[in-house]
Amino acid sequence: MKKLGLVFLLAGALFANTLKNRTNDELMAMIATADAKTMSEISFELDKRAGVLMEQARKIKGDFKDKMRDKISKLSDDEREKFMGDFRQNYEKKLENLSVKDAKNFGFFGKKDRQKNGNCKNLDKMPKKS
Repeated sequence: MKKLGLVFLLAGALFANTLKNRTNDELMAMIATADAKTMSEISFELDKRAGVLMEQARKIKGDFKDKMRDKISKLSDDEREKFMGDFRQNYEKKLENLSVKDAKNFGFFGKKDRQKNGNCKNLDKMPKKS
């Protein structure tokens, strides 16, 4: 009985490893024929991948903020005020030129913390572009 359990454990580990080597499209294609166990393993693999991407995004944003703080800390009060005004104005222009679809896809749409900080304030009033 222990040998049979070990065989199943090994088979499960090998199967999980094959999921790791599959592309996202291959995993999506497997869903149509997957049983509940396989579906849970596919879902778990996709969640792991998404977690890695989110961590990479947090690091990129954190690095940017650190460098931005460092840059503006070296400016005089007047230079800092002008720089930040120009920065916000240019950022807002970029947002206004996005379609609602792109804004949603890029994660700008509906972010309360961004709206609270002044970014994306006119996003819900933007004309819809296709």
